[in-house]
Amino acid sequence: MSCDRNGSYRYLYGNDCLNVCPDNTYTTSEYECKACDSTCKTCKDNSTSCTSCFSTQKLYKSTCLNSCMPDTLQQDDTCIDCTNNCKECILTTSTCTSCPDALVLHNSSCISACPRDTHVTENRTCVRCDQLCATCAGSTTQCTSCYTGFFLYGQTCVSTCPSGYGRINKVCTQCTGECLECSNSPDFCIKCPEGKYRLNGSCVSTCPLGDTVVINDECVKCVDNCKLVIIVRITVQNVRKGDYCIWVAVLIAALKGILKVKESV
Repeated sequence: MSCDRNGSYRYLYGNDCLNVCPDNTYTTSEYECKACDSTCKTCKDNSTSCTSCFSTQKLYKSTCLNSCMPDTLQQDDTCIDCTNNCKECILTTSTCTSCPDALVLHNSSCISACPRDTHVTENRTCVRCDQLCATCAGSTTQCTSCYTGFFLYGQTCVSTCPSGYGRINKVCTQCTGECLECSNSPDFCIKCPEGKYRLNGSCVSTCPLGDTVVINDECVKCVDNCKLVIIVRITVQNVRKGDYCIWVAVLIAALKGILKVKESV
């Protein structure tokens, strides 16, 4: 049996000619209405190419599922693939909640590596480091480097290194020996304990006799081949006219910013 393909009732459904195939059928090239697969509420082109599902199921790429898969987003009764490299997504297809193993999650996006000022957690999520940390590892508070104006002390960023440490390459580095503060290297002192004097980056109990003078707790070498018989503890007040060697030593120190010297009257 066949129907008049040029008429209004051209579609054959069982023994009847209809003007349109029923909802749970699809139209063949021979103008026949064929039943959809039992999983489809409606279909198109073939029995398993669903266009809608029964109330308890969701449509995903022409297939009816009991629920949407993790890498899809449910919108009404349809499952849509997540985008933006998401393994899982929420609200929109590009708002990631998790990523494939090769990627990490940062600000709802999946990227190849966490930004410099973040720490990657066990679930491969980038979390902002503590506000003073430029970089961190292990946790957000375990700093590995600091912003300008701060120095790494252990795993913390501080504005001032504690006594006995020097600021070397933006890291609080413990000085050697008796140094209270060092610079450039751990064994170059720039501040010594009380009663000690700085000499060429070291702390000494007394300055070399004869060719140095103590200025601001530093052994300052005399100039112009001057030789002192004894160590003279210099202050601005005891600089006298005529003490040429001592005066030159103080003047040199003043030019270095060590003292502001004014000749006593």
